[in-house]
Amino acid sequence: MVYAVARYMVRFDPRRADEVKRQLRTLGVTIVKQVIDYVVVEMPPNLIPRVEAIPGVIEVVPEVTYRIAEVVPIEVKVARLYPLLVNPLTLPIALIESARMDSGKYHWATGNSRATVGADVADRLRVTGKGVKVAVLDTGVDPTLEDQLGVWGESTTTGQPLPWDENGHGTHVISTCCGRGAPDPYGRLLGVAPNADVFGVKVLGYGAGFGSTSDIVDGILRAWKAGAKILNMSLGADIKPGARGDEGRDPICRALRLVERDGVIPVVAAGNSGPGYASTPGFCSDAITVGAVDRDLKIARFSSRGHPDYVDRGKPEVVAPGVYIRATVSTGSLIDVMQWMDGFRRASISGTSMATPHAAGVIALWVEYLRGRGVPDRDINVSMVKDIIRRYGRPYDPDYGHGVISFEWAVRYYEEVLAR
Repeated sequence: MVYAVARYMVRFDPRRADEVKRQLRTLGVTIVKQVIDYVVVEMPPNLIPRVEAIPGVIEVVPEVTYRIAEVVPIEVKVARLYPLLVNPLTLPIALIESARMDSGKYHWATGNSRATVGADVADRLRVTGKGVKVAVLDTGVDPTLEDQLGVWGESTTTGQPLPWDENGHGTHVISTCCGRGAPDPYGRLLGVAPNADVFGVKVLGYGAGFGSTSDIVDGILRAWKAGAKILNMSLGADIKPGARGDEGRDPICRALRLVERDGVIPVVAAGNSGPGYASTPGFCSDAITVGAVDRDLKIARFSSRGHPDYVDRGKPEVVAPGVYIRATVSTGSLIDVMQWMDGFRRASISGTSMATPHAAGVIALWVEYLRGRGVPDRDINVSMVKDIIRRYGRPYDPDYGHGVISFEWAVRYYEEVLAR
């Protein structure tokens, strides 16, 4: 019988790393790379029992495919229109169908949506995210965009060494979180924390925005080493109704726990599969998980919620604007083409992907505000962020978490808790 080769992450005892690698090679296993205490390998599944028997091997975890965490309308469009887009003969049909799918939507420019989370209050206090490094782990960057000039980073995506964003999702997220400002017919485009330092890490690639577990873990470590205080992770893989996640065996949860101990604050998307679903890394305890609301502050129908893995952990912690958010996208990218009616290098798209950078931007404002009042950086961590949310948000609800995140919560926390 011929077995297909698949990719796995072999977790090992760091004290026996050399021995484990040697035994893997003896078995004919292809070693791709190492990330923290995992060796990424390619092998047929029938070898798993023999690998698990190697002294020093703790467990063998299958690689999981992750995707951009945004569903309306891009994922629907990708599934329906991508085959037409790549064929020059059917491209006009794809563009007409794309326009039909976008009919009737509104355009919530980031210059307006940011006020929903209190960024206008921060503006009056001259708090803009200055000095706070935000790492956006996504589909990459476009340093030529007018609101992201000079933004660059790194890539962990296999076969794509440069962090250029050919999808458009990553640049839209950066624009929402930290865009410096750009004119637009629907209102000024301005990020929540426009003066934050941005470090882009391309962990999702190949046009459609897919990536592997190990690429994302590697991206987390790159961001940590680059000095990021906040991670924005608008990505995920579904945990379906009836299934349960295992934090102890999930490589991304383990990586987030590692960097959280150093004061890094991961902010992640809840997912876009609606009621009864959760997402990884959304279910990780060491992350701030974000759901999406529309312009009326009603929960978006697609926002993942109500799964036992979420309810047990009080997730999502917060919600933020995530329906038809209008921001910049990379030049000639997949989203730029598929949203052609939105204008050149502009797109109004929806998903918890769009809510997450609103929350990450608010937390960047919190960090600058608290640092400016003498709070030690080591104390501004996930634990403090969750304390702020629980104290000043509304009582937990499985749909809305503690409500729409607000910059003003940190002001109250400092004045009523820390300054006493």
